[in-house]
Amino acid sequence: MSEAAKQMGNDYGGRLAPGATFGPYLITRPIGSGGMAQVYEAVHGGLKKRVALKILNADLSASEATRKRFLYEGQAASRIRHQNVVDITDVGEDDGIAFLVMEYLEGETLEQLLERRGALPGKQAVDLMIPIIAAIAAAHEAD
Repeated sequence: MSEAAKQMGNDYGGRLAPGATFGPYLITRPIGSGGMAQVYEAVHGGLKKRVALKILNADLSASEATRKRFLYEGQAASRIRHQNVVDITDVGEDDGIAFLVMEYLEGETLEQLLERRGALPGKQAVDLMIPIIAAIAAAHEAD
């Protein structure tokens, strides 16, 4: 298991290690993790398109209810069409592992921006919040 995968939790016995395949996706590298899932940069084998592959954590995958909720949330998010909402292109299970596939975005996170710059001036904070509010409104309209 790579050091990054160890830090992120479980790589499903090397199945998500860089260079491994998961369905039609070639795993490139781990890019993040949270309380429920791990996110990997991957490339769709047929399309040669870079994507973000979100995998439900192994301990949570043991629960059928949790897997269903994870997939349902991915399906719901896939119906949101807005320039400020990441596009979900696939959801499913592969050998009992629930996953979401979404467009790969480059750039820094809000957390990284704040670490780099500190507190933002009011106008900059508002300029960042307006697209976020628009995205939340689009999510509510898609409900």
